[in-house]
Formats: sequence, C-alpha cells, structure tokens
Amino acid sequence: MTTNICIYGTVFNNVSTVEESIKSIWRPEFEIVIIDNYSTDGTWEKLLELKKDYNLRIYRYRCSRGLGRYIALYKCSEKTTTTWFDLDTIYMPTFHKAIEYALETGSTVHVGSVIITRRESILNKGGWKDLNYGEDVELISRVGFDVYIPVVIGINESILPYINVREKRYGGLKRIVKVSMDLVRGNAFSISRILINRSKRAALSYMPAKLLGFYKNRDPDNPTWIELRSLARIIPLKDVDIDEEFFHMKTTLTLIKMIKEGEKYVDDIVLRIVSGDVYKFYLKTREFRILYYKNPKYLEKTYLPLIERIMILKK
Repeated sequence: MTTNICIYGTVFNNVSTVEESIKSIWRPEFEIVIIDNYSTDGTWEKLLELKKDYNLRIYRYRCSRGLGRYIALYKCSEKTTTTWFDLDTIYMPTFHKAIEYALETGSTVHVGSVIITRRESILNKGGWKDLNYGEDVELISRVGFDVYIPVVIGINESILPYINVREKRYGGLKRIVKVSMDLVRGNAFSISRILINRSKRAALSYMPAKLLGFYKNRDPDNPTWIELRSLARIIPLKDVDIDEEFFHMKTTLTLIKMIKEGEKYVDDIVLRIVSGDVYKFYLKTREFRILYYKNPKYLEKTYLPLIERIMILKK
C-alpha cells in the first residue's frame, strides 16, 4: 500500500546522530528513503540495525548530496508528497505540522531549509543537481513555493556554519575547493551579493564556477529570490496551528540593503505576524545578518560564537 508521504535524505558519516534524527521524523505511515555515500564510521551498520524498526529503505551509492537526494527522491513512491531531511538534525513536531499543512492545502511549502511538495513537481523540473553544496537553494529557487512558514523545525549538530569547518569532516582541501565552487554554482551569486557580503571564498570561486556553469534560475540570484519570495509568502504560525514560541526567521545583509528601509521593513513584517516581543540577534557573518526568535532557547547553538549584539523587537 502506497503512503502519502515520503521523507528522504542522504548521509555520510553521521553515526552519532542518525538514530535520533530518524526517530524524530518517523511516523508509521511514512516512507523513509536514505542514500548512504559509503560511510566509514558505522553509519551504514547503524542504518541496517534501524531498518526493520523504522521501515527504512536504504541504499548505498557514491554520490554528492544533490545526486544522493535525486536518487532517494526517485525511489519514493509515485504521487507522494515529499520533503527531505538531514541526518545530523533532530526534528521537532513543527516539521510534521508543516507537512500536514502542505497536505491539507495542496500547497508547496517552504519551511526551514526544505520545501514540501509532490514528488513529480521536482522530477518534472529536472530533479536535484549533482552538487555537494548549494543544491537545496538551487532546487528551491527552481521549483518555487506557495507558502513560507517561519518556524524552527529542528536542532542541528553543533558545528559552525562555515564551509571549511563543516566540510573538514568529509575530506581535505580538495573537498573544500569543490564545495566552494558548488556553492557558487548552486546559488548563482550575483556580483552585488558577493560585494555586499565581502565573501573572499565566493569571489575566488566565481570564475572557475562560472566556467563549469551556473544554475541560475531567478533574478538577481537564487538565494535573494528565495528571501524576497519568503517575505511575500510568509504566513502567521496560527494559520498552521503552531505555537508562536517556535517562530524563527532570518535576514541577510543583501536583503536589508536592496529593500528601502530594509531592516525596518523586515521588522514590520515580523511584528505583523507575531504577537508580543521578538528577539533579534545580530551576527558577525554578513550572509545571515539578523536572526529573529520568539523564544531564544531555540537559537541554533552553531550561531552562538557569531553573535555581536542582541535586541528585543517590541510590539
């Protein structure tokens, strides 16, 4: 019997989190499809242990994140509503609320760093690109979405959000160079975004990435389009039957600079859809400049060393 929901993912060397991650997204009626990129730390063996209890469909392929997700999506049953998950993340009930909303409304929903949509909606638009970084931004910008839900959906493994820190788990300099170019290709960064963020890595990777080919789906670039679309399609959490304490969104320096009174504009949207006060965390990083949280206990620990100052946005 075919289920209505398929959640899929790809994994490499996450044995310490894989079980809790699967437990957090599991429902008895869900399909769960996982592609393991020949892990060497016991992740595959752990998946074999969990396979029966969680009705997993697991496979091994040599693949990038993007290619692994493409294979996993393809192996989901036809006509299912799908979304992906990261096996270094422990998911919260808000994730399931977003899935329920997508099913009830028939909408393509953007929440966290995923979209929830029909399997064929992605496959008919070419599936995932063979990228190790930027693959999610590329896909979301190409497929698009109807609704943005500004909410915390999971707690990530505590690793600083810098490529060289995150990726050193998987390889050396060659790996970091590859993902740097993939990031630029998948995001199709505009020159103005690179200049605003003063990203040396993106600037150095720009020409090699352009020679390999950008995946530009939107103007002025893929991530900026997603940010603008999210502001235009944002809905209050009460519409999804989610407690406001889980409210979270972020804005970049690029967005703030390209919109008139950019920070105030975003603040006004936050105040319109959330009751009461909201915490604002200003970061040292320019890519994610301001984080908004209703309840600071849900602040991602990865960002703690990057906080410059904190304000309270008052109603």
